[in-house]
Formats: sequence, structure tokens, C-alpha cells
Amino acid sequence: MLIFNWIGAGMTILGVVVGIIAGSMLGGKSDILVGGIAMIAIDLVYRSISNSPFEFANLLYPKRGGNLFFIPVWIIGAFLLFVELAQ
Repeated sequence: MLIFNWIGAGMTILGVVVGIIAGSMLGGKSDILVGGIAMIAIDLVYRSISNSPFEFANLLYPKRGGNLFFIPVWIIGAFLLFVELAQ
């Protein structure tokens, strides 16, 4: 059973690190905002360059990009972005 893949864990950690660095440089609550944007960008770029037998499902196919608990990393980043903008 595929709960997560190492690519997804790396993308999430990289997004969090980018968010922390941006938060320390810009101040305020920009860390979650930048971290979410970084997760979306990293996952979508990776999905666009990786090969998959299912081209029609490239945004949701688990072996095409990063996943955490069956959820693609770009959806997690979009959720963080939505939560931050809703405040």
C-alpha cells in the first residue's frame, strides 16, 4: 500500500524549508504562503517532466509525482495557500 513516497516527503520538506527561509527574510506570516506556493511549484514541475503510462491522469497519478497519505503534494500546498489567504 502506497501511503507516501520519498519524492513526496522530499517535496514537502523542501517546501517547508523554503517557507521558513522566506518567513525569516520577509517576516510576518509569509512562511506558510511561500511554503504552499513552493510545494505546488515543485510538484507540478516534477510531474511535468516525469514519465507515466497514464498521461491523462498526470496530476493525480501517484507514481508521477509526490504523495503524502494518498494526497498529491500540490493539493497539500494548495490547501496551505487557501488556509493562509482565508485568514
